[in-house]
Amino acid sequence: MKWIVVRHAESNWNKKGIFQGQRNPELSSNGLMQASKIHLGLNNYFIDHIYSSDLKRAKKTATIINSYLNCSFETTTNIREIGFGIWEGLKPHELKLQFPYEYHKWISKGLILDKIQGSETLDMLTTRLINFISEVRLRHSEDSTILLVSHGGTIRLLAKMLLGIPVDEPISFTTNNAGISIIESNLSKPNARPLLEMWNQTTHLSN
Repeated sequence: MKWIVVRHAESNWNKKGIFQGQRNPELSSNGLMQASKIHLGLNNYFIDHIYSSDLKRAKKTATIINSYLNCSFETTTNIREIGFGIWEGLKPHELKLQFPYEYHKWISKGLILDKIQGSETLDMLTTRLINFISEVRLRHSEDSTILLVSHGGTIRLLAKMLLGIPVDEPISFTTNNAGISIIESNLSKPNARPLLEMWNQTTHLSN
């Protein structure tokens, strides 16, 4: 199965450097322009179905993409961004002052948020993504191509799962707004080797 994974276009909070998590800012004017160009990076692919996070910045990005592709399309809470709890709405310099230990741990180890009030844990996000992958496998054949529009942290964890990398492995994957990544992963065959065909491609934004 081919998984085309797109990070949502720039939101107003991305522009200001604010932690978003599961809060719901709109796309910025630049984000709207980015979203309108994503389809240009998908011209060589026939997409069977689009899944989007239900959060506004992802759903709007997916809706704009689909205005060009005209695919079957649905939203799901399973590919939302991880919840950052009381960090949401704050900027990095504010987090460094208020939560120096936790912020350093997050920077060095990734999505380790179990000590942050109101946040999701890595296990919670992993469970959501296991459920999502299972649903996709049930609904689509292995020769399908699906497109999903999601969020940076969620995309990085999903990529590890599809590539067979332990979820707690401290590997950093860059995910830019409106970046396109493509993973070939045949999950029904235990010995099949996954293929990272493309990661964080943004050349379509220069058109």
